[in-house]
Amino acid sequence: MQKRYIKLLILVMTTFMFSCHKTSTINTIDSKTNKVHNIKSRRNNTGTASRSQQIIIQGKGAASVLVGDTAEDVVEVLGKPTEQYNYDGSYTECIFSDMHWIDYEFGGDGIFAFLNEGKVYHLSFSSSKYSTEEGISLESFAEDIVKKYKDYQNLQKYVLLNSGGKVNGGEDLIYWVEQDKGIAFELYYDKKSGKRRVWSIDVFDPQIIYQPKGCVSPPQSLKKIE
Repeated sequence: MQKRYIKLLILVMTTFMFSCHKTSTINTIDSKTNKVHNIKSRRNNTGTASRSQQIIIQGKGAASVLVGDTAEDVVEVLGKPTEQYNYDGSYTECIFSDMHWIDYEFGGDGIFAFLNEGKVYHLSFSSSKYSTEEGISLESFAEDIVKKYKDYQNLQKYVLLNSGGKVNGGEDLIYWVEQDKGIAFELYYDKKSGKRRVWSIDVFDPQIIYQPKGCVSPPQSLKKIE
């Protein structure tokens, strides 16, 4: 009798586990080879992809959110965006669209996907949930980037003129960009420490010239720091 009860209990538990998950194919990244693979992803019963700590790969993306994805691909992974906008050049010089996901649990501005002709060309991660393999994430100090990215021989520094405000320490934002590798770090001025800290890590198509927030338009302009 006891053995039959145990077998029945195991059967019920197994059935429950499989009924609560769906299987679907999504893209992911091999962090060692930077190659994109298709894998079977377990999803919970809400249909939303499971979100564990994510590693940002330069020029690629983070886990299931990738440069080159369609809007539908990204929504499949992150769900409906908190907000989204289309810019047709009527009011600015920029023609693109952006999708924004806010995640209050992990701080920062969340995730931005910038698209042109329906494809993602630039991703911005401003959340402690996402970090590079070297451990750079939201609120890391600029000096940490210097220590951990010694192989970045072509790292260029820029200032985004007219971007300063109370929210970012009152000084213009600084960007450290490695164009060939498709990665950039947005640095704001932290008054408390008197140092620059990371506010977002941007991943983009290396074949497209990097611009903060997907595109820069007047009165702001990007100036190289010599």
